[in-house]
Amino acid sequence: MPFMGAGSIIPMLIPLGAFVMVVFIAWFDSRQKQARIKARADFNKQLLDKFASSQELVAFFGQEGSERFLDEMWSEKQHGPKERILGIIIPGCIITSIGIGFLLLSTKTPGLRIAGVTIFTAGIGVLIAAAVSYRFSKAWGLMNGKDRSRGRRE
Repeated sequence: MPFMGAGSIIPMLIPLGAFVMVVFIAWFDSRQKQARIKARADFNKQLLDKFASSQELVAFFGQEGSERFLDEMWSEKQHGPKERILGIIIPGCIITSIGIGFLLLSTKTPGLRIAGVTIFTAGIGVLIAAAVSYRFSKAWGLMNGKDRSRGRRE
Protein backbone atom coordinates (compact mmCIF):
# COMPACT_ATOMS: atom_id res chain seq x y z
CA MET A 1 0.00 0.00 0.00
CA PRO A 2 1.48 3.37 -0.94
CA PHE A 3 2.09 6.05 1.66
CA MET A 4 -1.12 8.00 2.14
CA GLY A 5 0.33 11.18 3.61
CA ALA A 6 -0.16 13.00 6.89
CA GLY A 7 -3.49 14.58 5.89
CA SER A 8 -5.21 11.25 5.37
CA ILE A 9 -4.61 10.04 8.93
CA ILE A 10 -6.94 12.66 10.45
CA PRO A 11 -10.16 11.10 9.08
CA MET A 12 -9.05 7.76 10.53
CA LEU A 13 -8.42 9.27 13.97
CA ILE A 14 -11.82 10.95 14.23
CA PRO A 15 -13.82 7.73 14.88
CA LEU A 16 -11.14 6.64 17.35
CA GLY A 17 -11.40 9.98 19.15
CA ALA A 18 -15.19 9.70 19.30
CA PHE A 19 -14.90 6.20 20.74
CA VAL A 20 -12.40 7.33 23.36
CA MET A 21 -14.70 10.21 24.32
CA VAL A 22 -17.68 7.86 24.79
CA VAL A 23 -15.57 5.48 26.88
CA PHE A 24 -14.32 8.40 29.02
CA ILE A 25 -17.86 9.70 29.60
CA ALA A 26 -19.08 6.22 30.58
CA TRP A 27 -16.10 5.75 32.93
CA PHE A 28 -16.64 9.19 34.51
CA ASP A 29 -20.36 8.51 35.03
CA SER A 30 -19.56 5.15 36.59
CA ARG A 31 -17.07 6.78 38.97
CA GLN A 32 -19.67 9.36 40.03
CA LYS A 33 -22.22 6.64 40.77
CA GLN A 34 -19.63 4.69 42.77
CA ALA A 35 -18.79 7.82 44.78
CA ARG A 36 -22.48 8.42 45.56
CA ILE A 37 -22.95 4.81 46.65
CA LYS A 38 -19.85 4.99 48.85
CA ALA A 39 -21.03 8.26 50.40
CA ARG A 40 -24.41 6.73 51.19
CA ALA A 41 -22.81 3.67 52.70
CA ASP A 42 -20.53 5.83 54.84
CA PHE A 43 -23.50 7.93 55.96
CA ASN A 44 -25.51 4.83 56.86
CA LYS A 45 -22.57 3.44 58.83
CA GLN A 46 -22.05 6.70 60.71
CA LEU A 47 -25.78 6.96 61.43
CA LEU A 48 -25.87 3.46 62.87
CA ASP A 49 -22.70 4.10 64.91
CA LYS A 50 -24.44 7.03 66.63
CA PHE A 51 -26.88 4.72 68.36
CA ALA A 52 -25.59 2.89 71.42
CA SER A 53 -28.43 0.41 71.58
CA SER A 54 -31.28 -0.93 69.50
CA GLN A 55 -33.75 0.92 71.74
CA GLU A 56 -32.23 4.26 70.70
CA LEU A 57 -32.50 3.25 67.05
CA VAL A 58 -36.16 2.24 67.46
CA ALA A 59 -36.84 5.52 69.30
CA PHE A 60 -35.22 7.46 66.44
CA PHE A 61 -37.36 5.73 63.82
CA GLY A 62 -40.43 6.34 65.99
CA GLN A 63 -39.96 10.10 65.89
CA GLU A 64 -42.07 12.18 63.53
CA GLY A 65 -39.31 13.75 61.40
CA SER A 66 -37.01 10.74 61.12
CA GLU A 67 -38.79 9.20 58.13
CA ARG A 68 -38.71 12.47 56.19
CA PHE A 69 -35.04 12.99 57.14
CA LEU A 70 -34.05 9.53 55.91
CA ASP A 71 -36.12 9.85 52.73
CA GLU A 72 -34.34 13.09 51.87
CA MET A 73 -30.92 11.63 52.62
CA TRP A 74 -31.40 8.37 50.72
CA SER A 75 -33.47 9.43 47.75
CA GLU A 76 -31.94 10.62 44.52
CA LYS A 77 -32.35 14.32 43.95
CA GLN A 78 -35.18 14.79 41.50
CA HIS A 79 -34.68 17.67 39.14
CA GLY A 80 -37.46 19.96 38.03
CA PRO A 81 -38.25 20.87 34.44
CA LYS A 82 -35.84 23.82 34.41
CA GLU A 83 -32.87 21.63 35.35
CA ARG A 84 -33.86 18.91 32.88
CA ILE A 85 -34.25 21.37 30.01
CA LEU A 86 -30.90 22.96 30.87
CA GLY A 87 -29.45 19.44 30.88
CA ILE A 88 -30.65 19.11 27.27
CA ILE A 89 -29.49 22.55 26.09
CA ILE A 90 -25.85 22.13 27.15
CA PRO A 91 -25.20 18.90 25.17
CA GLY A 92 -27.16 20.41 22.25
CA CYS A 93 -24.82 23.41 22.16
CA ILE A 94 -21.77 21.16 22.42
CA ILE A 95 -22.95 18.82 19.66
CA THR A 96 -23.85 21.75 17.40
CA SER A 97 -20.42 23.33 18.00
CA ILE A 98 -18.68 20.07 17.15
CA GLY A 99 -20.74 19.87 13.96
CA ILE A 100 -19.72 23.42 13.04
CA GLY A 101 -16.10 22.47 13.68
CA PHE A 102 -16.41 19.49 11.35
CA LEU A 103 -18.01 21.70 8.70
CA LEU A 104 -15.14 24.20 9.00
CA LEU A 105 -12.62 21.37 8.72
CA SER A 106 -14.45 20.02 5.67
CA THR A 107 -13.15 22.97 3.64
CA LYS A 108 -9.70 21.36 3.83
CA THR A 109 -10.82 17.72 4.08
CA PRO A 110 -13.95 17.17 1.98
CA GLY A 111 -14.62 13.77 3.55
CA LEU A 112 -15.65 15.47 6.80
CA ARG A 113 -18.61 17.28 5.26
CA ILE A 114 -21.03 14.36 5.73
CA ALA A 115 -19.97 13.89 9.35
CA GLY A 116 -20.20 17.66 9.94
CA VAL A 117 -23.71 17.93 8.52
CA THR A 118 -24.85 14.87 10.47
CA ILE A 119 -23.42 16.05 13.78
CA PHE A 120 -24.64 19.63 13.23
CA THR A 121 -28.20 18.53 12.46
CA ALA A 122 -28.18 16.20 15.48
CA GLY A 123 -27.19 19.15 17.68
CA ILE A 124 -29.91 21.34 16.18
CA GLY A 125 -32.38 18.50 16.77
CA VAL A 126 -31.42 18.32 20.44
CA LEU A 127 -31.85 22.10 20.76
CA ILE A 128 -35.26 21.91 19.07
CA ALA A 129 -36.23 19.15 21.53
CA ALA A 130 -35.21 21.45 24.40
CA ALA A 131 -37.31 24.28 22.96
CA VAL A 132 -40.33 22.00 22.57
CA SER A 133 -39.86 20.72 26.13
CA TYR A 134 -39.71 24.30 27.37
CA ARG A 135 -42.91 25.24 25.52
CA PHE A 136 -44.80 22.21 26.85
CA SER A 137 -43.53 22.73 30.39
CA LYS A 138 -44.59 26.36 30.29
CA ALA A 139 -47.99 25.52 28.79
CA TRP A 140 -48.61 22.85 31.44
CA GLY A 141 -47.67 25.24 34.25
CA LEU A 142 -44.54 23.39 35.30
CA MET A 143 -42.19 26.37 34.90
CA ASN A 144 -43.84 28.55 37.56
CA GLY A 145 -42.27 26.67 40.46
CA LYS A 146 -45.03 24.11 40.88
CA ASP A 147 -44.51 20.55 39.74
CA ARG A 148 -47.95 18.96 39.65
CA SER A 149 -46.60 15.47 39.04
CA ARG A 150 -45.09 15.33 42.54
CA GLY A 151 -47.28 17.89 44.28
CA ARG A 152 -44.35 19.91 45.64
CA ARG A 153 -42.62 23.20 44.90
CA GLU A 154 -39.41 23.17 42.91
